[in-house]
Amino acid sequence: MGAQRYSQIIPLPPAAIRRTGPLFIVLCLYIIAHSFMIPIAAVGPSWSVWPTLADIIIVPLIGIAILGFRSTTALTPLHRRCLRSFGVLLGIALFALLHTIVFTTEREAVMYGLYFFYRFTEFFLLFWAVSQVAWSTKRLTIIGWVVDIVLLITCAGVLLTFFGIIPLSNLVAHLPQSPDLAGPWVAYPLKEKFPDDGRGVGFVGYNHAYAGVQILALVALRCALTQSRVTMGAILLLMIAVVSSFVTESRAGFAALIFFLATQFARNPKLLVAAMPLVLTAVVMFGRDMGAVSETVARQQTILSATDGDNLSGRPDIWRAYTEVLLNNPSYILVGAGLGASYPVTPNRSCHMTPLQYLFELGLIGFLAYWFIVFQIALLLYRFESGTKPLFFALVALQVASFTMETFYPIPYLGHFLGLCLFAIAVSFSKSQLRLPNRH
Repeated sequence: MGAQRYSQIIPLPPAAIRRTGPLFIVLCLYIIAHSFMIPIAAVGPSWSVWPTLADIIIVPLIGIAILGFRSTTALTPLHRRCLRSFGVLLGIALFALLHTIVFTTEREAVMYGLYFFYRFTEFFLLFWAVSQVAWSTKRLTIIGWVVDIVLLITCAGVLLTFFGIIPLSNLVAHLPQSPDLAGPWVAYPLKEKFPDDGRGVGFVGYNHAYAGVQILALVALRCALTQSRVTMGAILLLMIAVVSSFVTESRAGFAALIFFLATQFARNPKLLVAAMPLVLTAVVMFGRDMGAVSETVARQQTILSATDGDNLSGRPDIWRAYTEVLLNNPSYILVGAGLGASYPVTPNRSCHMTPLQYLFELGLIGFLAYWFIVFQIALLLYRFESGTKPLFFALVALQVASFTMETFYPIPYLGHFLGLCLFAIAVSFSKSQLRLPNRH
C-alpha cells in the first residue's frame, strides 16, 4: 500500500477537543522545556537525577492524562501497535533490572539500572498520553509555533556559547562546581579552559551530541507540521539550524542533518532552489574569516573519513571492551548483563552505540525487540506520512548516527531526547488518521 497525500483536517468531536485541553497546554510547556535542559537545582542523590524543567513538567503531563483529561477516540491503530511493542520492551527492561539487582555487586550498576527503567517507563507513559490528545488545525498550528521557538532557542544557545557571548560557566553557576558532585556538568566551565573539547553545547546538555541530534529532530518535526512549505522564514530557519549543528562539533549530528536535508531537497527541489541564495551568503560570510571556526571545520571534515579509527574518539576500544565481556559471558548474549550493567565496564559508562547498548544490557531478546520497534515505526511512517516524509528520513538518519552514540537509549547525557522523538511520532500518527485525500 503506497503512502497517500492528504490536505484537509477532519476535526475530532468538540467534546474530545475540550476534554484534552489541559493535556495539550501542559504538552506545549513540556516541548518548550526542551529549549533549556540544564538542571535547575542540585536536588537529589546524584547529578544524573538533578531535575530539569522537562523532568518537572512531565509529571503533571502524565498525571493529567491518568486523571482522565484524554480522549481514547484520538488513539489510532498506529498508536496501539506501538504501545504494545513498547510494553514488550518495558517488560524486558524490568527483567533486566531484576537481573542486575539479583546478580550484581556494583551499587552504581543498580542505581543506573533503576534510572534507566524509570526513564523507559516515563517515556512509555509520555507516548501513551500524547497519543490521546485530540488534535485540530489550530492545535497543530500552535504546536508548530512552539517547535519553531524551541528550535530558535536551541540554535541561539549553541551559537551564543560557541562564540563566547554567553560564558558556559555562567549557565551552571547555580550548580556545585566539584567534579565529585557535579559529574559531567563540570564540563561546562572546563570547555572554556579547554575549547578543543567543544564549546557549542548551548542550553541543551553537557554533551554536544545532544544538541546536534535535538536540532535535527526539531527541524524534522517542523517540516512534518508545516508539510515542508517553502517560505523565506522556513529557509532562514533551516540555515540557522545547519550553522548551529555545524558548530556543535557533533560530527554524527551534523552528518545526520545533512543527510536529512539532502532527502528533503531531493523530494522537494523548490526547497533547494529557495535555499541557494542563503547558502551562498553564508559561504561568503564564513569565507572572510575562518579563524573563529577553523578548528571546528577541521573536526567536521573528518566526517569524510569516518571509518578511520583516529576519528572515532576512542570508540573502537570502548566497543571492544563491551564485546569482550559478552564473549566471556555467553549467557549475557541471550539475557543481557542487566539494566545499568554497562556502567562499571569502562570509564565512559556506556557502549557509545545504541544497538550494542541494547544487546549488552537487555540481551538478544531486547536487541531484537528494539529493532522490531524501529522497523515497525519506520514502516508506518513510510506508509502514512505525507509530503516529503521528514520524520521517516529523520529516523533513518538518527539510526545511522546511533551507531556512534546511544541515541535511542535513556542515557543521562541525552536527557529527554527520546521523549521528544516519541512525541513527534505520536503526533504524526494522529495526523495520519485525521486527514482526507486531495480532491481534484
